[in-house]
Amino acid sequence: MSNYIKILIGLIVFSTDIYSVNAQINFVNIKWEEALKLSESESKPIFVDVYTKWCGPCRKMDATTFQDSAVGDYMNNNFINMKWDAENYKYIALARQYGVTGYPTLMYIDHTGNVMKRRTGMHDKDRLMELSNSVLKFANADYSILLEQLYNNGNPKQEKLVETMRKFEGFQFPQKKEMYALLFDIYQSIDSVTVDEYSIVTDNLYDLLHLRFAVEHYPDATEVKAGDRRSLMRDRSKIKSKIDYNFANALKYNDRSLMEETAEINMSFDSKINRNNRVQNAAYENRNKLLEFYSKHRYADAYAPLAAEMIMREVIPYNPTMTNKRDAMRKGMQEKVLDGASGMTNHPRARLIDERKYSFKMAYKLQIVVDNYAEFYDDTVLLEQALEWSELSTTYVDLPENRLSRAKVLYKLGYKEEAEMHLRKGLDSMYINDKIKNQITKFRKQISAK
Repeated sequence: MSNYIKILIGLIVFSTDIYSVNAQINFVNIKWEEALKLSESESKPIFVDVYTKWCGPCRKMDATTFQDSAVGDYMNNNFINMKWDAENYKYIALARQYGVTGYPTLMYIDHTGNVMKRRTGMHDKDRLMELSNSVLKFANADYSILLEQLYNNGNPKQEKLVETMRKFEGFQFPQKKEMYALLFDIYQSIDSVTVDEYSIVTDNLYDLLHLRFAVEHYPDATEVKAGDRRSLMRDRSKIKSKIDYNFANALKYNDRSLMEETAEINMSFDSKINRNNRVQNAAYENRNKLLEFYSKHRYADAYAPLAAEMIMREVIPYNPTMTNKRDAMRKGMQEKVLDGASGMTNHPRARLIDERKYSFKMAYKLQIVVDNYAEFYDDTVLLEQALEWSELSTTYVDLPENRLSRAKVLYKLGYKEEAEMHLRKGLDSMYINDKIKNQITKFRKQISAK
């Protein structure tokens, strides 16, 4: 082969390599704050591919969709492109912040950090281009003119509003809230919404008023056509996601009103979707969400009655004999599956949790309540009630942390010697770990110094 041909082949291979690199989407590796600033300065939305290394569809998109030359050119010219490995420490918090639960999740985000559009699952080049193109049209639209048209001299028409809101379904932007406010006023004035328009309601859950309206007007099963049931399942998921979001925000920001109103809405929603089911999932969920909230933010006035209700409904019906039987049955099934091998053979506490799961759960629930009573209250009646629950807790499992909680209650009641005795028993427990040992030792020093 002549040198000329070798050089020619080399140039072809080299040029092909260059083209292949340029054909890929240019995913920038920068901090999120920098990406937001770059988005603003270049007037480009941010495209984020959230993936995991084990995700098959994610790898397929990397090998196909993201390698397409047309996709690469389009995305590089119109977006700031980023990749987040949802299991990498750099991106775990971001993925959680944006509520990512499936992979791949594709998000289009503006320079303020607001998600304009989100999709989950494998997208081929045509689907990705169609999705990205719709985002650009939306991002570059002149909403001031559209809002003027919708106001229609102060008398907006429902048909035009519905048409517009359908067009922007799944998108999020400030003007959309203003548009929906016009339609929501109409829905409220007639106190109804058709099944066909219900997805618009669940797409615009901006506050508690919107959420409550969506729950109150949740379609009856007899009103829904067979072909619309999948859409209704998506609507249900949106409502539940908003409820969970409210719970999380209320806990984070100590918003008691938001927590309690959301719990009320959650109960109403549960009764709607489980109207033929006697099991009230929301009642259980609400109790535990509210107990966590009242405990964390020290609302002693609300904690005691709810804690007593929780114990009566979630602990007392499952007496120690019953939980021991359930634990024995579970252990037998586990050993059968493992062909006689033990699930855990290390620390006694780990074996306890593994082998006596139900008994441990009941003992731990009681211990948490007793510990909070010891911290919140000085009332003798409440503290004596806590002692009864502490005694019951040890009939399930004698936990060292329970001995500590009981010692706190006894000390408040003036029984210092009895408190010290329980601290010693806690330190002697085979189920103690370093964390609990340090807590017991600290409290022991506190009461010894007094």
